[in-house]
Amino acid sequence: MREGTEDASSGARREASGNLPGRPDAGGVSFIIPCFNERENLPRLVEEALATLPGLLPEFELLLVDDGSADGTREEAQRLARLDPCVRALAHERNRGMGAAIRTGLAQARFPWSMSVPGDGQFDPARVADFLPHRPDADLLLGCRTNRVEGVRRRLVSWVNRTLIRILFLVRVQDPAWVKMVRTDLARRCNLTSDGFFWETEILVRASRLGAHLRDVPTACRSREHGVSTASTLRSVVRTALAMLRFRIAGGRP
Repeated sequence: MREGTEDASSGARREASGNLPGRPDAGGVSFIIPCFNERENLPRLVEEALATLPGLLPEFELLLVDDGSADGTREEAQRLARLDPCVRALAHERNRGMGAAIRTGLAQARFPWSMSVPGDGQFDPARVADFLPHRPDADLLLGCRTNRVEGVRRRLVSWVNRTLIRILFLVRVQDPAWVKMVRTDLARRCNLTSDGFFWETEILVRASRLGAHLRDVPTACRSREHGVSTASTLRSVVRTALAMLRFRIAGGRP
């Protein structure tokens, strides 16, 4: 574990000692995959997951959450779900945001662990193997990208996000905006409310307050093949920063 993460999580554990039940160190994983206009990326992601995950996990499910897409993502998710019982298609009637899609997935998750995975295919399902050895020792595993494939603007946004989390909430993590594997019961106890990208900060802070043990897990990412990310648009960045400030003012700190 990185020193900063150890300091932040251990402090939270002292404050909330005994709040968490026993940690499931194995078992199935529910993969929550928010999708907004990812029709072209979904087939590859699902095909890779179905080919790789049976060799890594005793049980798993892929929860494809269409967030009001306009490009046929919902229909593609439903088609993929008909082909394999491990795939389930969920949908929002309108675009509500990534945080809302995560909550929809968590409400339907069947297994003791849940993992957020982007629907754009930037996460290779084979990299799930990076996380599994750490489950006995942590409650929330945070993917830390060892390679950055995005441009300068996206890197700047990531740095600002990480710095604000450290300053406002005293939680030190290396890469707050990448994939996360979390105990499903813990994620539900966090009572997430954010509809947008702020959910990624909200779960860190709320989990820390509950006494969760956070750990950075080095892993890789890859470039998306189709479409354009909306995570680093000016509108999204401003909304996330304002959400952090409002949450901090309201007392959201570990």
